[in-house]
Amino acid sequence: MAPKSRGTLADGQGSSPALSDTTGNTPAPLCRLASRFPGTRWLLWMFAVVLALAAAAAPAWLAEKTAPDRLFQRAKQALAQNDLATVHAAAEALNGLAAYEPHRHLLEGMVLLHSNRLLEAVQHFRLANEHPETKGLAYALSGEALYKAKRFRDAQRILVEAIRIDPSYTDARRWLAALYYDIGMMDHALEQLQAVAEQAPADPRPARLRGLIYKDFEAYERAVAEYRESLRRAPNQPDKQAVLVELAYCQLKLGRAAEALETLRRASPTADALALQAECCQLQGDEATAKKLVRDALRLDPKHLGAKLVKAALELADGDPAAAVRTLEKAAEDHPKEYLVRYKLIQAYERAGRKDLARGQVQAMNELRQLRTQFAELHNKAMKDPVSADIRYQLGVLANKLGKPELAYTWFTAALALQPDHPAARQALSEMWRNDVPTGAKAADR
Repeated sequence: MAPKSRGTLADGQGSSPALSDTTGNTPAPLCRLASRFPGTRWLLWMFAVVLALAAAAAPAWLAEKTAPDRLFQRAKQALAQNDLATVHAAAEALNGLAAYEPHRHLLEGMVLLHSNRLLEAVQHFRLANEHPETKGLAYALSGEALYKAKRFRDAQRILVEAIRIDPSYTDARRWLAALYYDIGMMDHALEQLQAVAEQAPADPRPARLRGLIYKDFEAYERAVAEYRESLRRAPNQPDKQAVLVELAYCQLKLGRAAEALETLRRASPTADALALQAECCQLQGDEATAKKLVRDALRLDPKHLGAKLVKAALELADGDPAAAVRTLEKAAEDHPKEYLVRYKLIQAYERAGRKDLARGQVQAMNELRQLRTQFAELHNKAMKDPVSADIRYQLGVLANKLGKPELAYTWFTAALALQPDHPAARQALSEMWRNDVPTGAKAADR
């Protein structure tokens, strides 16, 4: 027996039949069925009509379904270009479509978030966080808004949930890393930054911030690797100058003066860069170049600490301890809470035969050293305790005593973010504002 044809019902030759011919007559297969079963002719006609109506309605149904989807997707693209008008218009167009209420609230929340109306945005995101198509993004954006509103505990919970829903939400990881950095949980910040670096292979910022964390913890080899990775990804990034200076600083701390000089050749001649170049040249024995670089740095910033320390070292090398004493006394006047200045000044006094003045500096140096030790120990406690506002308040107090008001401001702000009613942290911030806190600290409150 010959095998049965695998063609279609229409002609057995493999082509798809039309529902009806051009004259509007009943399709051939239905005619053949009707001729064999006359009693079912009216049923077959009805079946043909239903099929025809379904075919006619399908494009309209698909259009009704896909048009809001396309509108929603276009709105998200417009948001990436900061086109808030288009986003708002899309939200208005979705108004009244019950199936797209979560989408509308998500878009409204996006507009409010970009307009810095943070807590209003959160309310809209809450109305979008149960729909499967909007849930993950609603959580991620809500976490961003709460972070910017400095409600760190709520932001942490929401951002962790956003990443649980979808680990590929890179921006949620960015904000969570920033949050961990702000509250001193550096191990957690490093973990999230590594994930961001893997998910965004062209982004230089995660590696730069990892480098900064390692630099602050004096893990200079790791810092150098991260800074180099950041520059590899984006050699001309907006933070290029800062990255080059920080990289050179770490290389110098590792005793690699030649590498540091090579790095600094790509940097602009700021006071920071010139002072580091001077230190490199001093270590290489090129004192004439070092002296010129120190002069150039101090012309740009007469109070630059690094330049003054190199200048004093060069004066001691020249056998002029009296000049070194004058340089370091001025540095101590400009930077009274700098431990290294006191230490170097004691050495200069002793070289100048002023042992009485050297002894007078010992107490101040020991007090600063003790404060630095306390700060490091408390910082380690903060890393292990993510919710203690008291620890962060104490870190702010110590930072003030160490003459670092911008750092103090950061820790007082972190304490209030974790515990908004913390009276001591609130009072400390009020006093800083009354005493005209440095502009760098004000900039942190953005």
